[in-house]
Amino acid sequence: MITYLREKYMLFKFEVQGITKNPISIAKQLMKSQYWDRKKINKYQLDHLNKLTHEAIKNVKYYQKDEYKKINSFECLNSYSENIPVLTKSRIKESAKFLINSNNKNGFEHATSGSTGQPMKIKVYKLAEAYRIASKIRFYQWWGVNMFDRNVLIWKKAKRNKSVLYNFKKLELKLLGRLELSVFDLNDDTVYNYFKKIDNFKPKYIRGYKSGIFELARLMDKHDLQFENSQLKVVVVTSEILFENERSFIERVLQCPVANEYGGADGGLYANECPEGSLHINEESIYISTDMDQNAFVTEIFNRSMPLINYKNEDRLVFSDKSCSCGRNLKVIKEVKGRSSDYILCRDGKKTNSLVLGAIFTKIEKEHAQSIIQFRVIQNDYKLKIEIIPGINFVEEFFKEIEASIFRDISNSLEIEFQLVKKIQAEKSGKLRFFIRQS
Repeated sequence: MITYLREKYMLFKFEVQGITKNPISIAKQLMKSQYWDRKKINKYQLDHLNKLTHEAIKNVKYYQKDEYKKINSFECLNSYSENIPVLTKSRIKESAKFLINSNNKNGFEHATSGSTGQPMKIKVYKLAEAYRIASKIRFYQWWGVNMFDRNVLIWKKAKRNKSVLYNFKKLELKLLGRLELSVFDLNDDTVYNYFKKIDNFKPKYIRGYKSGIFELARLMDKHDLQFENSQLKVVVVTSEILFENERSFIERVLQCPVANEYGGADGGLYANECPEGSLHINEESIYISTDMDQNAFVTEIFNRSMPLINYKNEDRLVFSDKSCSCGRNLKVIKEVKGRSSDYILCRDGKKTNSLVLGAIFTKIEKEHAQSIIQFRVIQNDYKLKIEIIPGINFVEEFFKEIEASIFRDISNSLEIEFQLVKKIQAEKSGKLRFFIRQS
């Protein structure tokens, strides 16, 4: 009954905005369309991409440039990917006001976290917002959960104040059955309070920054805390790359499967992980392609308010050529390789993807369980400062093993400094990047 009332409240919010297609009805359609054959999915995407492009050229000043005016309808998705001009983050920041649709200015506003630079504010059309929520509803259904069940969000919490808006948001969280906890306040002194709040709340799922959820698990493990009233069915991590040793650690401590969410405020909810372990693209509302260098280009096909067409989101992806055993025909992302700018720079000019570091630490953890809890690497010039939170089985011989692996897999010209720490501090965004290049 309570879940039903939460659904009705959310529908009311959309009706007030004048949306005729609500997220719940769309989610029901998505449960069917995920089983469409590839030919039908491709045609659906192509039709909507052509429609969005034509409307953008007609109503959006940015797309009235000569390079877009010559565009007619595309006959296939490959032709679209190869011929549509690329939209970069720098162009969005420079031309934000010219990317607004003059006929569809109203809608929702989202802002990126700004973890890699200045935050961007994005206008999202009502129908696009409905599809974002509908995709979430479907995702939680995969895991046997209703999105409106009791849940915990571990996030960058809004600052407390006495404003009417803040107090309304507090009331709304209670109505929606959500307990919101700040990543910034989570530490040795507060973990028991966090633990008791979550245990007493009895959520069906937890969602949040991977680093925030990992920190909760780390502190619970350190203080020997274990949920007594757990009804958890899934823990959803988002916004950061999840390594397999981190997944297994969270699952062991929270006694619950971990599912990956991939998306962004700028481009929509790109993909979600099914119980069989495949990261499926939400192709009913998102089109993603890659180039020879595995750079990702995203189009949210229903965002008419501020259409970001063929947007280079600065991530690198690898698609799978295999179908998933779950039976869904949505395209699968085999690997998210991180930001294209996240590379280790060597003295000879060589650039190595920072995920190599993840592979090095994951290998050690697999071979020596509970040896390294968490790490972060900061590059300054050609020096790597490696911060490590040691596990109970950590020994200093691992320094030599890590150094040898870096010299072998990256470059022996790098200087390496190790530092054992008790905690790795999150950034202002609330996220925690495992690699930072400062110069």
